[in-house]
Amino acid sequence: MSDLHEIKGRLLSVGTPFYSVRGASTLSQVKDRPDGPLPQAFVIVAEDMAQDNSRATGGVFQRLERDIAIVIVAEHLGDADGADVQDPLEALKDYVRRQLLGWQTSEMVDVITYVRGETMEAVDGCVWFAAYYSAPQYIEEAS
Repeated sequence: MSDLHEIKGRLLSVGTPFYSVRGASTLSQVKDRPDGPLPQAFVIVAEDMAQDNSRATGGVFQRLERDIAIVIVAEHLGDADGADVQDPLEALKDYVRRQLLGWQTSEMVDVITYVRGETMEAVDGCVWFAAYYSAPQYIEEAS
């Protein structure tokens, strides 16, 4: 089972606030607003950075620092004047943090840690926020 699959499953645990949690291929097809009810989340690899080979002899063995982005899409719930009536984004960010922080998948060598977050855009009544988490693992040369 892949890291991304396990993370998606964790975000869809009983009591999840998300209508759906999908991957990069679905995210690539979204224009301004995902199909279906909100909130939704997308789990993608944002960046891979490998450390130097740790073996002096033999095959390659490297620690891979993998940043996973949890892209949250929430609906703006405001009044007629545009003022916030409710900000569901903060509750969604907290839910993701509670589910992932300090946890690890079967492929990871260390627990998940929070890296940073950023608002990506606000369009068509939706706010897009990316929360980045570090999910380290090891990679090695195939024998």
